[in-house]
Amino acid sequence: MQTKAVQGMLDFDHVCRRTQPSVVAMVYPFTG
Repeated sequence: MQTKAVQGMLDFDHVCRRTQPSVVAMVYPFTG
């Protein structure tokens, strides 16, 4: 469970750095 949470945080961080709203919309639900 922790591994998924950590990976989700890393993915979200990458998306934030790329600043791609389209990707954020797809990743955000999974992180939450």
